[in-house]
Amino acid sequence: DELFSAVEKPIYAIAFLAGIWFGIDVLIINESILIHINKLLFAFILFILFFPIHRITNILINYWLGKYTRRIRITLDEKLLPVLNRVVKIIYFILLILFILRLYQVDVGPLLASLGIAGLAVGLALQDTLKNVFSGQSLFLISLSGLETA
Repeated sequence: DELFSAVEKPIYAIAFLAGIWFGIDVLIINESILIHINKLLFAFILFILFFPIHRITNILINYWLGKYTRRIRITLDEKLLPVLNRVVKIIYFILLILFILRLYQVDVGPLLASLGIAGLAVGLALQDTLKNVFSGQSLFLISLSGLETA
């Protein structure tokens, strides 16, 4: 039931944009303007698809992780689920931006390579700080799980 409610409104919006898309194809418009309008409508469709895909993923993560944590009897789900949902949303948003940039024929390869190199440089520079951050996060997750350390 939650899955159907997650996709109901975006389906109407996509049908509306598809109608506009087919209507514009019938009109006699300059070819370069038609290409830009088609790219813009496709970017809108991608943006509209972002929300139901994210909501469906959240529903499935909540269901499966909740089922798993109930089975092994830990209270990890109420504090870890919002963090996990936020991480998934950020990943989906980055992918959406990359798809839209690729639609407008922006070469994202050099951008990703430079971000990787910059991330490596920052990671090496902040190695001790990141070590402390990750050990703090592991202590936080251990305290959430109810497991005791030896």
